[in-house]
Amino acid sequence: VAVVIAKDSKPTAIPPFTSLVTTAETATLRLSDQSALTVPRVFSGRLTDVDVRGELAGMLVTRSETFSAIADATSGQRPVSCRLVEQVRLNSVFYRREPHLMQRHLALAFDNIRREPGAFVMASAYRMFRLFIIRGTENRSVSYQYPWSRFAYGAGTVLSAAYLGVFLAGVIIAWRRRSALLWLLVPIIYVPLTICFVLTNMRYTITVQPLMFAFAAVALGSALRLDYSNQRSAASRMVRDSTISTPSSKA
Repeated sequence: VAVVIAKDSKPTAIPPFTSLVTTAETATLRLSDQSALTVPRVFSGRLTDVDVRGELAGMLVTRSETFSAIADATSGQRPVSCRLVEQVRLNSVFYRREPHLMQRHLALAFDNIRREPGAFVMASAYRMFRLFIIRGTENRSVSYQYPWSRFAYGAGTVLSAAYLGVFLAGVIIAWRRRSALLWLLVPIIYVPLTICFVLTNMRYTITVQPLMFAFAAVALGSALRLDYSNQRSAASRMVRDSTISTPSSKA
């Protein structure tokens, strides 16, 4: 355990291994930082079956070492390395390495979805909604921090939520009117539907904001009764035109 954990990191003064606890269902490796690595008796061979808790356990589960290197490290003998074959790599070029990593990540993602399909659907639905809302945070690694940033992010959240509400109201009004504007929903829905699995940043919806303005205009026009005024003007013009075109009874 110490040899594997020390690989690519500084060796620790305290031995990392503390105990190995076995039960009828699991085998648990406990480490010095109170972390633990639990493997079930019925192991499918997938890394997702392993329960990892803590920093050292996380380091241990992602590293590997050859048995010969472990034997040399435990015996105190310095291994004799061959410099000619020390940097040999297999499938390390970009066009082979990246597809391999993509397959690994997809396998892990599909395994997680299989375990928690409901949580995946709820998280994706939240991201679809979150793409249209500005939501800041005090975490410097997530949001840029500056004086009064909390109030700026709060105002952005309120305004973007109100804008989204006006847009949804416009969609409902257009639906009731069977308006041709409903075709604009196709690209608006396409964007969050295709990136909601991983992304929650509002900047990805900038391309469809002009289309959303059209539905917001429908809602505002209905609230201000602008469409009613236009209908009255059109009706009065129709009445006037029909009066002019009707022949006089005296003739």
